[in-house]
Amino acid sequence: MENRIIDIETKIAYQEDTIEQLNQVVTAQQKKIAQLQTELGSIKHWIQTQRSSQMAPESEEQLPPHY
Repeated sequence: MENRIIDIETKIAYQEDTIEQLNQVVTAQQKKIAQLQTELGSIKHWIQTQRSSQMAPESEEQLPPHY
């Protein structure tokens, strides 16, 4: 009977360790996701700025002088 209790306590200790390791992984992933979301927002903003700067103002879209 005592051996069974020791086995159960050992298994619980390993499970607690595994849970702690998984918690650390999840925490690291949450931080990475937040960082990637910030970077993605910056990239979206940069793309929008590039698109708007590539659009020529109306004065530049006028017909050339020979027309």
